[in-house]
Amino acid sequence: MGVVVSRDPKQFQISDDEGIEHVYTFIPLPAGKGVKVLRRVLKPLIAAASQGMSALGDLSAPNLDGVDSARLAEAAGNLVDILGDTADDNLFKQIFADAMRTSLVDGGKKKTLKVDQQFDHIYQANYGELMLAVYHAFKVNFGPALARFAGNLQTGPLFDKARATLESKLS
Repeated sequence: MGVVVSRDPKQFQISDDEGIEHVYTFIPLPAGKGVKVLRRVLKPLIAAASQGMSALGDLSAPNLDGVDSARLAEAAGNLVDILGDTADDNLFKQIFADAMRTSLVDGGKKKTLKVDQQFDHIYQANYGELMLAVYHAFKVNFGPALARFAGNLQTGPLFDKARATLESKLS
């Protein structure tokens, strides 16, 4: 018996750190798996997000003049520390349990890998792609729920600026 999909898969193109495009297919996690992931990351993530939000100040100010970049950098550093303490390869494999990565290989043939099974191979010295893949996995699995409780995280100015900044730094 195969995987029963109750939500439509979502696809995203993500470049690896050498600029090669890959198509990711994220099948939303079953509720039990999703709750386990949330339990591991939500508490430390909320603490880091709170610190980051206070550093952002007034996002409606022209050119985001209200942003305290020093405090935001400190919050980002704390987030990295928190995720480092929380995240291990088992967490990433849980996040990518039902994700696939399709690439074109020699001769134009498609090669599809299950991300959780090929995690070390895919992301060896390829951490920019890893960060973007985690971002999209969380967006697919938790974006709508977080939007219900924290405002529209998928289209608001904070989300758009964070995504654009991350993508520009990694490309």
